[in-house]
Amino acid sequence: MALIKRIILFCAILFSSSSSIAQPLNNFFQVLFKSIDGSPAKEWVEFEKTDKKTCQEKVFAPTPLLIELELQGLGFTNIQEWDKWRDFFCKNKNSTSLLIALSEAYFPHTDSVLKAAGLPYVFRYLPVVLSAMNPNTQWKSGAGLWHLYIPYMVNSGLIIAPDYDQRLDPKKSALIASKRLKFLHDKEKNIKKTLLAYTFGPFSQTSKSNSYTEEDLLEAFAAIVYLFENKTELNFPVANLKLPKTKQFLLIDSIQLNMDKSPFNLNSIALLNPANVTGYYRAGGIITVLQQDEEAFEKWLNNPVVEQEQQKAIAVEKKFYKVKSGDTLSEIATKYNVTTQDLMQWNSLNSSRINIGQELIIYVK
Repeated sequence: MALIKRIILFCAILFSSSSSIAQPLNNFFQVLFKSIDGSPAKEWVEFEKTDKKTCQEKVFAPTPLLIELELQGLGFTNIQEWDKWRDFFCKNKNSTSLLIALSEAYFPHTDSVLKAAGLPYVFRYLPVVLSAMNPNTQWKSGAGLWHLYIPYMVNSGLIIAPDYDQRLDPKKSALIASKRLKFLHDKEKNIKKTLLAYTFGPFSQTSKSNSYTEEDLLEAFAAIVYLFENKTELNFPVANLKLPKTKQFLLIDSIQLNMDKSPFNLNSIALLNPANVTGYYRAGGIITVLQQDEEAFEKWLNNPVVEQEQQKAIAVEKKFYKVKSGDTLSEIATKYNVTTQDLMQWNSLNSSRINIGQELIIYVK
């Protein structure tokens, strides 16, 4: 009975009559959305051919998530508000399909982080709204998929430097964002209030400096949730994202990638290594390249013309290790023939303390 009442209330709000014609969409998310067209990930996607017509359905059944958000004040007041977003997504159907594919490739990691923090999984849509799934998104004060802000990063453990910004690392930024969201959600006990506190709080000056309002954020968030909840009914072309095989190298010395002198796909390297913002890679760090570029990359590294007279990198294999009872960081380092400092750097650890069940990244030669 309670669910039926919720559905009736949802439908009454969503389909309430409105005498005015829906105005053209004007939202900050449109600017972010344009970055999808230039994404190197477009080379990794294939669109399925289908005879189904896209965006024919205008009316859709309310889902439990949409009903819940509506009751928390996170929805559209009438169908016209959704229509302008629907028209925008349908007009850009291939880019919308790619956005969905990129998001769904990231969701498994996001969902596991949110679950570990005890947060509602609907927060999985926040990076979609704040970045359109472009890890290199930069605002005046925030950066990355989660728009992490420098004042909040002071004690986060992430490295932020002119050449290296871990706010752009999709996995590490998710962990930091979840901690912030957890603190705010425990305080606010409400999804809408948590979103506003995260984006417009004292450590979140990005929104103010880039002239978008609370209403802009909430509208874009609602639109993204509506999109994902109804993507099947809208019949967007299915974008099969085939992530390429990659190879990791442990750098013995620092290197600088130059667009004019590098005989391999630098756009892909930038996407695979988003934290390296200038093309400068520090000694002791890891660089990921496309497997198809492995030979060209090694040849470039050992080319004396670009002053690579010594071996600058070693091919390594990325492994994951789940911490067991009794493990210490030094013992794990010894087992894999690496140093404790290596493990701390690769996993953004501030100390040698580790927890049972924690998953560590290890690069094995």
